Amino acid sequence: MFISLILSVGFPVALVIYFYRKEKISIKAVFIGALMFFLFQGLIRVPIITVISYMPWYQSLVSDNMILVVLIMAFTAGLFETVARYIGLRFLLRKELNRKNGLAYGIGHGGIEAILLIGLSYAANILYSFLINAGAVDSSFLPQLINTPSSLFLAAGIERIFAIFFHIAAALLVTYGIMKGKKTFILFSLILHFLLDGVVGMLQILGVSVWGIELWVAFVGILSLLFIIKSKEIFAVSGLKVDNEDKE
Repeated sequence: MFISLILSVGFPVALVIYFYRKEKISIKAVFIGALMFFLFQGLIRVPIITVISYMPWYQSLVSDNMILVVLIMAFTAGLFETVARYIGLRFLLRKELNRKNGLAYGIGHGGIEAILLIGLSYAANILYSFLINAGAVDSSFLPQLINTPSSLFLAAGIERIFAIFFHIAAALLVTYGIMKGKKTFILFSLILHFLLDGVVGMLQILGVSVWGIELWVAFVGILSLLFIIKSKEIFAVSGLKVDNEDKE
């Protein structure tokens, strides 16, 4: 659990430090990426889904057609986050739009997701573990924490690394689409996000093991990393700004 905490918090921070030193990415773009994810997921999508989850029709849908629920969840996740990327890059970074800022935005977007979803919850779990070991809290208070194998906690941290690679790649796709004036690339990023989450949900329904699911996430993450590495050349060949030093 401690390793996953380090991965989910330390990895995005390490990426920011690395790319700031290596490519002088914009810290402003990193924060905008984090802000847009928090707004569109934390303050809009999640509250809407929470309210809907209490509605009878939705509870009936969960019981009768879980596949449709998974597809809806995957699509809305992709939709809200793609819209967040588009607004953040198209409007908040419009005067500074280039590959480096797209990369920085992706680090902020994926990094804050890792910190909020895994980092904070695992930090709380570690605290509860200390309290349980100290006898300050009854172990029956958190049976899931006691009974969950440590390997599953580790899987969550590893997954975040690959997920961050995907978010960076998706941000670069949206950046490329905006700069080229081709919305098909923005739509492509939405479809890829939908496929990533949708396949994960389907594998869960089929009872595939956690590590089997992680193989899919790793596959997408590795492809994303390859695209990130290649993106500098793709932007340059297309005549697009790679960084702030490029001429228009």
